[in-house]
Amino acid sequence: MPLLPPRVIGPLSECSGNVRVQGQLSGSTVTIFADGVAVGSGTASWPDQIISLSASLTAGQQITATQAVGVEISPPSPEPIEVQAKPPVIGTVGFLSHLNQCGECIWLEGLVPGAKVELRDGGTVLGTGESYDGNARFHLATPLAAGMDIKAQQTACSTPGTVTDGPPVDVLVEKLQTLPTPAVQTPLRECERRVTVSNVVHGATVTLMRSAGPNLQACFDLDSLWMGVNPPLALGETISARQELRGRCKLKSADAAPVMVQDNTPVPVANVMPPLCAGNTTVVLNGLVMAARVKILVDGVELGMAESPVDGTYDFPVPPLVGGTTVTAIQELCGEWSVPGTGVLVDPAPASLPKPKVHEPLFECGAAVRVSHLHVGARVYVYSSMLGAPIGERTADTDEVDVPVAPLLIANDKIFAVQRGCGLVSSKSNTVVVGKLERLHAPRVVEPLYSCENAVRVVDVVPGARVDIYINGIFRGSAVGGGTDLTVGVSGQLAVGDSVTALQRLCQHISPLSKPVLVQEFLGRWIQVGNNTAAGILAVHAALLHTGKIVYFGGDQHDGGLNAAGDVDHTRLFDCATHAITAITGLPGNSDLFCAGHAQLADGRILAAGGTRKWGGGGIHPPGHFIGLRDAYLFDPSDDQWHATGKLVTQRASEVGAGLDIEKTGGKWYPTLVTMPDGRILAVSGHPEVNDSRHNNNSLELYDPATGSWSIVGPVDYGNIDTVDARRYEYPRLHVLPEGTVISMSPMANRRLEKWHPYTDATDWDDVIAPPPEGIYDNWFAQDTTSVMLPLSPTDKYRARIMQAGGSMPFILDLGNLAAGWIAAPRSMFDHPSSGDVNPVRENADAVILPTGEIFIEGGLKNGLNDATGVRAPEIYHPVSGTWRVLPASPVVRGYHSTALLMPNGAVWVAGSNFNASSGLSNRELRIEIFEPWYFCGRRPSITDAAPKACHGEKLEIRTPDASDIQKVVLVRCGTVTHNFNSDQRHITLEFTREQGDIILAAVPSEPNVVIVGYYLLFVIDSTGRPSTGRFVQICMGKRRPPRPWFDPEWWDRLRDLLRDGRNPTSEEMRTLQREAVGPRFPPWRRPLSTEGHGPGDQGGHGHDHPQDQDHDHDGGHH
Repeated sequence: MPLLPPRVIGPLSECSGNVRVQGQLSGSTVTIFADGVAVGSGTASWPDQIISLSASLTAGQQITATQAVGVEISPPSPEPIEVQAKPPVIGTVGFLSHLNQCGECIWLEGLVPGAKVELRDGGTVLGTGESYDGNARFHLATPLAAGMDIKAQQTACSTPGTVTDGPPVDVLVEKLQTLPTPAVQTPLRECERRVTVSNVVHGATVTLMRSAGPNLQACFDLDSLWMGVNPPLALGETISARQELRGRCKLKSADAAPVMVQDNTPVPVANVMPPLCAGNTTVVLNGLVMAARVKILVDGVELGMAESPVDGTYDFPVPPLVGGTTVTAIQELCGEWSVPGTGVLVDPAPASLPKPKVHEPLFECGAAVRVSHLHVGARVYVYSSMLGAPIGERTADTDEVDVPVAPLLIANDKIFAVQRGCGLVSSKSNTVVVGKLERLHAPRVVEPLYSCENAVRVVDVVPGARVDIYINGIFRGSAVGGGTDLTVGVSGQLAVGDSVTALQRLCQHISPLSKPVLVQEFLGRWIQVGNNTAAGILAVHAALLHTGKIVYFGGDQHDGGLNAAGDVDHTRLFDCATHAITAITGLPGNSDLFCAGHAQLADGRILAAGGTRKWGGGGIHPPGHFIGLRDAYLFDPSDDQWHATGKLVTQRASEVGAGLDIEKTGGKWYPTLVTMPDGRILAVSGHPEVNDSRHNNNSLELYDPATGSWSIVGPVDYGNIDTVDARRYEYPRLHVLPEGTVISMSPMANRRLEKWHPYTDATDWDDVIAPPPEGIYDNWFAQDTTSVMLPLSPTDKYRARIMQAGGSMPFILDLGNLAAGWIAAPRSMFDHPSSGDVNPVRENADAVILPTGEIFIEGGLKNGLNDATGVRAPEIYHPVSGTWRVLPASPVVRGYHSTALLMPNGAVWVAGSNFNASSGLSNRELRIEIFEPWYFCGRRPSITDAAPKACHGEKLEIRTPDASDIQKVVLVRCGTVTHNFNSDQRHITLEFTREQGDIILAAVPSEPNVVIVGYYLLFVIDSTGRPSTGRFVQICMGKRRPPRPWFDPEWWDRLRDLLRDGRNPTSEEMRTLQREAVGPRFPPWRRPLSTEGHGPGDQGGHGHDHPQDQDHDHDGGHH
């Protein structure tokens, strides 16, 4: 059993009499070495331990540690701590804890390592402590009281330091009648040995209440700390907590919501964080459980074992890594080991590490230094020239980090930085001289602040100062940074109407409070990607790929000159994770996909068919009209290239005029493509080629991916698809209903909505209803408006409801209650786009189904030809409540030829549009925007793993640390959009069960009409209604009934029922039997759980700018 070396926690000084070590196994023997000579030893009872030294340290010595279990001894720490010299002057200390009346413990920072410290009220000692690593935490013999004259003084190497005046004691009893209710962190697992409690007032006593063990008490010197439990947590027991300020305050909280301890299996996966490089002596893991045993593996061979001192993320010391190997990790709880996490390949070492940069200015008493130009994964060290050693260090997780230092910066000291990693050492950074500051100005709280956030961004900060946040006059959080801007985490969440202020502290200076900022409700925000021409082309067509990219293309980009010149090869790939945009080439000049149709195949390829042969009419097509194209192409995400496939069919030979080339018939300009339940693609409508006798192609065509070819449906076409006035039925809004029929939400030639019964008779349509009672929905130009199928749910047997939007009044058609007619869905939009406007028309708007099931409507114009009438504020519709909300406006007008798609993270990607609907390259909107909806603010649940594929009737395995709080599991089909309609868009709620540990099993409906084959985004939604980031899942065909009805016993039963008593079936009953005979019908059926390999998990978690407050990482409460 090889052992990993412990990490020695610095800084250390020649005043140090103890050393803190982390990562060792409980029960191991830890030995401390100075320049290779043992100077202390002890038995570890926890993976975070203080070891007493048997010999004094000397400045410049290198301190390492080993751990031993039996005869197995680890290598010494590969990243030693260099011992500081005693400072020439022992300076002030910092107050990390807020001072509250009746508080019984305190945390001081920035001490000389090894110093002793006293906290006094005038001449009365309230408590004493010792600094092991620059921090001192201790109980107070006398609780804090209002009016106390608080002072702190450290003594290092027997030399007393400067007396530090403390901030005034805060009198909470005058501000609060009860303390905030604490929160017990979830999940809690059997065998865990700690419980984390948050939302605690500094100095309060927390009582942890166990149903299967003794209650515990600890004083909290921060708002969030862990408490060790013995015996370990038991399966099924419940944990709660309360806090109180005792003594004369007599302030208590309500009890925290109880949390039940869940099964420890499956053990959470520990993932290696990239990058890694040859020679590196640190491996960073995340997903850790505190006190879990951890094994790091190289190419599957155990490198060594350690124990995690934290929940979450930790950087373990390791022997130097070898390039070209793959590093994984596993962790153990109660004898059960996790599966290996995501492997990371060790890259070759670079030729050198960049020279770091220390940010200026630096001031006396500063508690942190900002360093940039870092190699991610390297260890950065901040040096004091005066002390001759590092005063702070950390692993760089980005190229710019803040490094906490101890002791606090000393006036006139010279500070520089060095980074070590990949077996290399960088050159020294610039040197910055520490100055003095006589006065602190007020910082500034950055607006806006939103109600779902748990952090506040502050600017105009003095580098190294501690910033305190007050909400409604009550302290709620504090942080230190090395720059002029800082994000400060707060306990609890902000609420609408809260008044937020900030102050900063440095040495003994305290600034005035900042100007207050009121908290607003977060409704969403727009983000522009890159510059104003980032798109590069007009994004007329777009599709989300299962690789996490969006392919968008424009053909001739609505420019006749490009079409005539054959300059039509215009495709781009947008990476949803990095926002990088890549040009794709490969389409021939005579294949102009401008105004083609497209849909997603079952394997995730995108089929694009039709497009523009030429501008200007010809044949029976009037001048100024467009000639359609028969070409079809597949965009394959496996190689990010276009591949030609079978052409659309020609017109029937009997219908082609004498002497005309049949190959110049058929084809479609402005068609709609939609994926059918059997995986084939239906193409409907559009201008055909020049020799076709129809102005609009009314043939229904089906594409078979198995053969790569198209076929025409039936011997004759349907008369209600107009062949003369093509404008009536361009880009018809088609949806596959859960019953398997295809409904046209665009009016047919008879001005009615109808639905088609697949797959053999092109004339097999049923009348449904007249269009909605507003002119825009029946104006003989279907693409002015859009339609979207509302979420399908098993609670009402996947009943279809479709919204028509774009008019002043949206309407909903309930296919399960046609007698109700069109149901109005009144909006509440005022003063858009101009003052006095009410519920404006949104011509050429886009509709996107969000993971939450809400319908997001963006773009559109009151007058489709005039951008001055653009409706820039989006709206969101809540299908459950039937209400609308107006969201923050975009600066960009989106109309004709705009596109919008759901991204994997739940945001909405928006691109395209022609200025005033005009053609020409100068009229292209080339800005790309992303809209982040309301759920981007606040913590979201996460999916750590999910099966990448499931078939109809199967159960889909999902792993989430939020399993106990998940309320809904949904699938959202990857979208393909053009001309403001997304035929692939589909949202399905799945039934699910909670299994042991963090596993959820979600049932994929057995009926393929409900879940069309292809790729979907899988989301889990918690009790706040927030969704996770999506995971791509391929839905495949389930078990199928016999292909002929006479092989199907149920079909015979139906026939016997119809023929009983000697009666003859009606023509409608016979037609039903015929439809069933040719349509795919699947019974409910479930196979065992999919055994497909699982991919890596999303990171989920907090929204933007959530601080990773190191103060909360490693520390337990005072017992």
